[in-house]
Amino acid sequence: MGALMMRRPFAIPFGVGLLCLLAVILLPLVGTLLGIGRYTSSQLEQAVLAARSQALESTISTLADQGFQRFANTQQALADSGVYADAAAVMTRHDAPGRLALVNMLKRHPNMAAGYVGFGDGGFLYAAQLDRLADVRRQEIGAPQNAVTGIRTIEGDGDGRVDRWAFLDANGAEVVGTPWHPQDYDPRERSWFTEALGSGRPVITEPYTFAGAGGIGVTIATPLPDGSAVIGADLTLAAVSRLLVAHKVTPSSLIVVATDSGGVLARTDLQSASMRGDVVGWALAEVRALAGRGGEAATVTRSMAGTEIRLEARALAPALGRRLYLAVAAPVAELTAETGALIRRSAIVAAVAVLLALAGGAFAARQMSAPLSRIANKTDHFRRLDFSDASRVASRVSEIDRLDQAVEQMRGGLEQFGRYVPRQLVQRVIESPAGAVIGGARQPVTVLITDIAGFSQTAEAMEPEQLVERLSKYLESLGGVVMDHGGTIDKYIGDSIMAIWNAPSDDADHVGRACRAALAAAHASERLESKWTQRGRAVFRTRCGLHTGMAIVGNIGSLDRMNYTVVGAVPNVASRIEALNKVYGTQILASGQVAEAARDAFIWREVDMVVPAGMTRMLQVYEPMAARSPEAAADQALIEAFVERWRVALAAYRRGDVAVAGEAFRALAAEDPNDGPCRTFVARCEMLLKDGVPDDWDGVTVFREK
Repeated sequence: MGALMMRRPFAIPFGVGLLCLLAVILLPLVGTLLGIGRYTSSQLEQAVLAARSQALESTISTLADQGFQRFANTQQALADSGVYADAAAVMTRHDAPGRLALVNMLKRHPNMAAGYVGFGDGGFLYAAQLDRLADVRRQEIGAPQNAVTGIRTIEGDGDGRVDRWAFLDANGAEVVGTPWHPQDYDPRERSWFTEALGSGRPVITEPYTFAGAGGIGVTIATPLPDGSAVIGADLTLAAVSRLLVAHKVTPSSLIVVATDSGGVLARTDLQSASMRGDVVGWALAEVRALAGRGGEAATVTRSMAGTEIRLEARALAPALGRRLYLAVAAPVAELTAETGALIRRSAIVAAVAVLLALAGGAFAARQMSAPLSRIANKTDHFRRLDFSDASRVASRVSEIDRLDQAVEQMRGGLEQFGRYVPRQLVQRVIESPAGAVIGGARQPVTVLITDIAGFSQTAEAMEPEQLVERLSKYLESLGGVVMDHGGTIDKYIGDSIMAIWNAPSDDADHVGRACRAALAAAHASERLESKWTQRGRAVFRTRCGLHTGMAIVGNIGSLDRMNYTVVGAVPNVASRIEALNKVYGTQILASGQVAEAARDAFIWREVDMVVPAGMTRMLQVYEPMAARSPEAAADQALIEAFVERWRVALAAYRRGDVAVAGEAFRALAAEDPNDGPCRTFVARCEMLLKDGVPDDWDGVTVFREK
């Protein structure tokens, strides 16, 4: 330890080193900022907003015109096709071409919220994709869960107008329909109907909020050539809004697309703190002013809430005869940030400053940050209970040197401490500000008890040194299995292991992990068994008992010496269940509580109903046959078939029909002569046939001795 405490030569105080590092980094940065400030220009880049607005104008005009025109062309084709000439057929027949055309149009256009036809006699046919309606609207109209399309029909005139909903599944078949209800809706009074008939061509409405589907949209309406009906479609404008976000002029800019009356088709969200005030209201006012001037573009600068903002408004190409307008607003400070001259001057000065700062900072940082980083990494490993890094950290800074010595001493102490208590407990003590205190908490835990079959006889035949060596290898193998499956080894009791799950760390799957650990422990024991058998050595055969329930978990003992353990009936029951393995010839037995909690993850065989020695209440005892896995479906099917036949035999046994049960158990034993429970129950049935079934028979086995 004396070598560790030696002072390294040429060490300097940490404070001096830190001041040198700060000086090397800050002095060039301060000089750079002063130089940039001297050369900074306050000139605005006049062309940025206009150029980007013009590009955005072209993109939005193309999208709006082509998108709206595509729907208008589809409607015009339907209007010219004659499918709506026979209004009575369209309104009454589910297979009418006009009705099917509306449904197909909905499926082809994801931006279409609904399609409908209004007839001159007041009839109205409405089709909507139900997944595009708001949840509240679906509940209002009574749409079932398996419905895909909703068809609404309105008939009659005056006070006799009624409507009805019909709901179709994915195949177009009607799932359910609603009764006829009074309705005062008349398409002939709606603006889309009157405007389309009045113009004699496709029209587009002002934007509005859809009552059914939610969101902002417009209606495109096209009249039939003879004026007997009008075809309408509600279109959402989400795609236009997404396009605006992608073409923002600056991060804080606002983009609005509106009609000449100020109706907003689409806009970006105003989330930046630099754009305060009613910028949207100002933009709409400029749009209305622009429409009044005949569409001449205008650029205006205004100070709002202390921020200077520039706005440009311009007219877009008409869409289906309706004029649209674009307004773009952005903080002047963001526009001027892209000034080319400033970027060029700043780049030269910044490049020189960065090179100087990097050259000096790299040397100082290497001398100080590298050893600190290594020490930090070592302590981080300690937090994870990894003590493999025992190397020293070389540094000429005296404080860092002393810190490394202290960390190395801490590493050695924690490494030794971790050999005596569970790793999870050590980690919790390290992370807890209060440290280890006396007391516990009531919580659910799963306990695994392992034991070696016939250990006393095996130990008598071995030398003590040999016994310790073999037992250590055995416990190391099984202990590794427990920890690999998230368990905590509570204690070693001679040849037994007591392990717990869900403490000290919470584990939602503590029952399943414990079961998997038991199966893995059995396999590990079998591997050791095979290895030692080949070498002619005595073997250890593992038996396991599992139980889960509420227990007190915590530090038990005195202030100067304590033990982290589980207190309660759970470990005692697990021990009793483990002892039953020698009765039934099994390796793993678990309580009914364990089997119930992990029934979906494992294939379970109910072995018996018992009252263990020293207990008064009955327990159901189960054996985990295998963990469920899609990769082993074929093998699991065979196991499940075996378990089902076992269940039938066990049911006959519990009814007292021991002759039938005995034959069934013998058949199962013939398939697997090594199956301990089969042999046990065959013997029981033979004894009951000989002695007779008691009058008070209930199928429960009571043990007087452990």
